[in-house]
Amino acid sequence: AAAPMRSCHHSSLLLYLACSLAAAQDPCSPGEVPAAASAPLATSCSPGGCARVLVLAASVSCSGRYASMSRETRRGLALWALRVNSNSPPTLGPLGERILVHLRLVDDRSEPEEVRRIYGEFVTAQGLGRPDALIGPFSSDLSMVAAEATAGSQLPLVLPAAAAPQIFSRGFDHIVGILPSAADYMTEGLRYARDAGANSVAFASGHGAFPAAACEGAASTAERLGMVNLGNFTISATDISTAVQRTRQLQPDVLVGCGYVFEAAMLVVSSMALDFSPKALLLTQVSHPDFISSVEARNANYISGPADWTSELGDQVCASHSCSIFSSGADFAAAYAARYASEAPYQAAAAAAAGLLLLEVVAQTGSYNFSNFVKTILELPPVHTFYGQLRFRSNGMIDSSEVPVRTVQLKPLPLSSPPFVRYNSTTVKVLGMDGEEFEEMPTWDKKRSLVFPCGPGQYLHNEKCLPCRAGRFLHTGSTTCEACDVGTYAATEGQSQCMTCPEGANCTAPGTALPNASAGYYLMPLSTETALMPWNYQKCVPESICLGGNVCAGNNVGLKCEQCRPGTTNQRRIGFGGGKGLCLECPASQDNLLLVLLILMVYSAYTYLIFRATIASAMSVRHLQSIILKIVINYFVFAQVALQSTGFWDEIIQEVRELFGFLNPSYEGPIHVSFDCMLQLSGLQLFRAHMGLSLLLIPCVLFCNALICIARNLFLMWRIKRNRALLEESPAQLDDKSWNWCNDPESSESLGPQRSVSRNITAVSSNSSGVRIVQADSMEVASVVDAAAAQALPNPQVAEEEIKQWKEFKITIVQTSVVWVF
Repeated sequence: AAAPMRSCHHSSLLLYLACSLAAAQDPCSPGEVPAAASAPLATSCSPGGCARVLVLAASVSCSGRYASMSRETRRGLALWALRVNSNSPPTLGPLGERILVHLRLVDDRSEPEEVRRIYGEFVTAQGLGRPDALIGPFSSDLSMVAAEATAGSQLPLVLPAAAAPQIFSRGFDHIVGILPSAADYMTEGLRYARDAGANSVAFASGHGAFPAAACEGAASTAERLGMVNLGNFTISATDISTAVQRTRQLQPDVLVGCGYVFEAAMLVVSSMALDFSPKALLLTQVSHPDFISSVEARNANYISGPADWTSELGDQVCASHSCSIFSSGADFAAAYAARYASEAPYQAAAAAAAGLLLLEVVAQTGSYNFSNFVKTILELPPVHTFYGQLRFRSNGMIDSSEVPVRTVQLKPLPLSSPPFVRYNSTTVKVLGMDGEEFEEMPTWDKKRSLVFPCGPGQYLHNEKCLPCRAGRFLHTGSTTCEACDVGTYAATEGQSQCMTCPEGANCTAPGTALPNASAGYYLMPLSTETALMPWNYQKCVPESICLGGNVCAGNNVGLKCEQCRPGTTNQRRIGFGGGKGLCLECPASQDNLLLVLLILMVYSAYTYLIFRATIASAMSVRHLQSIILKIVINYFVFAQVALQSTGFWDEIIQEVRELFGFLNPSYEGPIHVSFDCMLQLSGLQLFRAHMGLSLLLIPCVLFCNALICIARNLFLMWRIKRNRALLEESPAQLDDKSWNWCNDPESSESLGPQRSVSRNITAVSSNSSGVRIVQADSMEVASVVDAAAAQALPNPQVAEEEIKQWKEFKITIVQTSVVWVF
């Protein structure tokens, strides 16, 4: 070999220790580049031969603007170095020697001047520390600095993260680029958007050579496609929201964002905050894991962007050609996922491809001399790798026809995936591969709802689905609980929609849970088993006694504020209980008692008269008007019951009161008499007293009436017996059956002249002096009557009337007893 072998032998212990100490370590994170990825510069020889250590040097950004993407460069180089340094199988050089890789990585802090200093030291290093080849830093801007710093050094500079075509137009003869031109990044994506109906486009470009080249190339493509260019806005960390706001006002169908992970993530966050949802959002770095984690997978879905590599593209190349180190794109993706637990981005694949290119040059030339590296690779046939076929143009840029830029779109996982996995993950789909089609981007809320793992009425908190609290709702298609609008409410947790407030409910504030009663209404209590609707809001009579929220005015308490505190009453009509209106202090006890007794006497007299009229109607057809009155009263009673049960009674009363204004009751006037106040003084509970009086008042009146009838009957029996005794002593006789004057023929014949007494006496009366006057048809009769009057006999007609009354009272007692027992 032309280049000297880098080896240390056991015979030189000091040299061996010095070489071992030269093993590189990861300057950023110890876990990113393991020690096995950098073989010691000192290697021992075995009977099978010695090993050749290939030293590669690169600057990486552990901090600053490019830190997250430079990490992928380190990871790609580390995976490639681990495979080369492993023993399965060993990588052999042109002379059969084993090839090992030593990585020398230095932090450049994303600063151009630091890059210039670092690569200046690389090209001036001598001895074991001198690198065989250089790997460029991340970004086109830093790669331009590195190219300038290494020009004329005879060391090749492979650029795995430089896509701006300006670098390769400078005439550098020692650089090659792995990425296609940034000007081609959005070409395919714009075609898909145009085919989906997009007609206008706006551009948002970050600072730097790569963002500018990507958006300039996209603008040229849009012009060729006939799309209207609405403007190109420059974005930075301090004014992204301003640029998005201006873009939103233009309402483009497509927004093209050109930049790095930070700019792409901020562009999405600002668009979400401003609720800007174009039909298509094309962003660079869309498949980068940091971008997806920054905006969250559920928000990243349906965003599209360029991808220089996917595992599927690498599989196509390796399916027809033999690929070294990594047998296929899937092989590299599996190795990346196994070590870093993430999907492999194209930036890592490009870094590994840079290492493969160096090994292929060694294998094809049989030399470790890279002084004519660019000329050599231009003469080589295409290099078949998991990254694609590597063929380069004369300026050192990769031939994009061999490694085309493909458009990917982030899409949700299948519905069969676990809900929370689907909510927190996304998948990268290569458009046009396996029938994958471009889909228009939904609104941000719609995107989240498509993968939301919780059901209606539930929100997500710490990976758990919890019900929305009362007064809030979450409908299908939303992911956050929202307060119920004014006029609606949600009485319980976990509601998917709010319900309209019923009449009498107070829903004047947003976020109402169980609505309180509004002024003039009262919310009746319900059991826990009662359904959500309808709540029972009853109108208060009058409305002024209910202040709202079941708060009563003044001394009113209880349901519908119809009860009164002790010492007060709202009884403004003759009767007990059922008072309504504002509660006032009870009237004076003595005056109230006298008025109550007077009312009871009038009520009893009225009841007695009605009762007597009913009995009279039953005894004689002459009292037909009493029967008609009873029928009419019964009709009105049943009509009132029917109307009250159907709810029409109150409406009829209201209509009558509106028609005749003077019938409207007064609910706030003075109170002169109250049964309730007497019951309060007696210590009885008002409710029980009301119920007892309602049930027992009529039976008590009937009972008293029965007692009066019995007393009256006893008095009549005494009179009848006395009169009978007097008549037995007189010539007249009484019939035992009828207790009337005898008028049967046999008795009249035996009596002789006495028979004419019962037939001819027409009237008996008393004059003012107490002398009985008898009107008779003949002098004979008059003489008999005069004789009876002289003996103080009872008047026959008066006696007959008393007997008749006694019979009536017997019937009355029986009827009253039956009614009272019932």
